[in-house]
Formats: sequence, C-alpha cells, structure tokens
Amino acid sequence: MPYTWRLIRTQDQEISRWPGGETTQLAIYPESGDFQSRQFKWRISKATVEQEESNFTPLSGFRRVLMVLEGQLKLEHEGHHRCELSAYEQDTFDGGWTTRSRGLASDFNLMFSADCHGELKVYSVTQGEWLSRETRMNKPEQPEMCRVFYCVAGSVEMACDQGAKVSLEAGDLLLLTEPSGPTAVEIQVVRVGSVHTKLLEARIYYHS
Repeated sequence: MPYTWRLIRTQDQEISRWPGGETTQLAIYPESGDFQSRQFKWRISKATVEQEESNFTPLSGFRRVLMVLEGQLKLEHEGHHRCELSAYEQDTFDGGWTTRSRGLASDFNLMFSADCHGELKVYSVTQGEWLSRETRMNKPEQPEMCRVFYCVAGSVEMACDQGAKVSLEAGDLLLLTEPSGPTAVEIQVVRVGSVHTKLLEARIYYHS
C-alpha cells in the first residue's frame, strides 16, 4: 500500500497539565517518543490557556506552529516579533524563544525538530469536496509525509482513492502516512449532518 491510515479517537488521547492550563497530546512520532525528554521528531497537541498571562514551555531545537481554535491570544516572542491571533489564525516560531501569551484561548500546536518541516491548514466543510489531487515529486531524497486531519467541530466522512472510508467526530484525529517516492492520493471529505464543520490539516515532512 502506498499509504496507511491510523485513527485516534478522542477517548484515546493523552491529557495532562501545563503551567498555564491543560494539554492533550494528539499524536507523536515516533509512537515511542517522549515529550518530556524531548525525544521525538514531531508532535501534535491541543491546549487550553486558562491564565490571562502565561509563559510557553521552552522547546529548544524545535519549531512550532500554533493556531488558535477559540478565543484570542497575544504572543510576544522576546527579541523577535509580536502578534495577535483570533480563531483559525496562526503563528510560526522557534520553540527556543522566550514566548509570553496574554488572553484566554484554546489552540492547536504542531512541533517539529530541525530536520522536519510542517504546516497547518483549515477547511470549512460545507459539502462533499476534494481536499487535494496532487502528485509528489519522485526524488530519492524526498522525505516521508504524514497528513494529520483533526475535526474541530461537526462531523465528516473521509474517503481516499483506495476506497478506505472513516468517520470523524469533533475531537477525533486521522493520520495518513505516505512513504517516500511518487504518490497521487485523492482525499474526499463529506460533511455529515447540518452542523457547521471545521477540519484542520497538518502536513509534516520528515525522514524516518
């Protein structure tokens, strides 16, 4: 198979506390990786910011992409830049920077080591639609790619060109791992019901 699926339901996700609120680990690579010891290539999490002012956990050696899901955050990266984020706006920064936040919010986080690359996208799903019809370049050095889909609100049914289908409810996560080499994966997303649906996609490029 040119790619594999892995579904992580809400009840199977790991929840813990951080100094400013609560964090939920959605996925980590490798699966045996450990966030506390910083032994991982990439990690995806969701967090709540429950204090009006807080300091982010230092993550030297990692890049971070943060997207606000609810509320508003003002981020100050000491010696670098500042930004104000509302729902579904994002910021990319070095995890080693001293970062302070103001505001109450929930957010989605992608963290990856220096030998990886990652990005976040958001979709408002109103009808059945193709998310992508793309072919990757056939280069020996092409890294693997993991596409991670997180259902923020509503529910969707996803189908790929091999016929595999899966339903996602709010809080569920789907990982689609593609090996090195050329692929042409088509993914269709269909909204289930009439509830407004938001779907996040993280793409992580890495060497296993």
